[in-house]
Amino acid sequence: MTTTFRLFTCALTLIAAPALSAQAFIELRSDAESQASAFSNVELVHALQSDDLAAKEVAMQTVIAHPELFNVNEAKFAVVSLYRNSDDPNVRILALATLHAMQESWSMNFLLRSIAWEKDERIQRLTRYVAYDYHYVDHDAPMPDALAAVMP
Repeated sequence: MTTTFRLFTCALTLIAAPALSAQAFIELRSDAESQASAFSNVELVHALQSDDLAAKEVAMQTVIAHPELFNVNEAKFAVVSLYRNSDDPNVRILALATLHAMQESWSMNFLLRSIAWEKDERIQRLTRYVAYDYHYVDHDAPMPDALAAVMP
């Protein structure tokens, strides 16, 4: 996992939770490794697919903090649904950071196609950066035409 990826997902998490103080974030980060071991892939998938928004948020934060420990690709449709349908932009950004941490091909292609229809400029810009990071930065391949069309 690249340092850029880690910094990007941490930045997205901070944007999604602006009320979280720096000290609280540091304490949360130090506890994260011990908390992460308490979860299994099955439990995280179940939480992401549940109707409880608080459980979804905790599961997404866990996946963002430790993407190398979890494979929750079974829940990709639930996370994409949060990204598309939530009325709270911060929840949408948290879902976007989770999709970025998951690095799942179908989800990344969905995000790439959704850029043109996104109405919220902030979310559109962040989605563009996530798609750019996945499709271009870590690969030697040329930038996809669909992404080149929406990059500034």
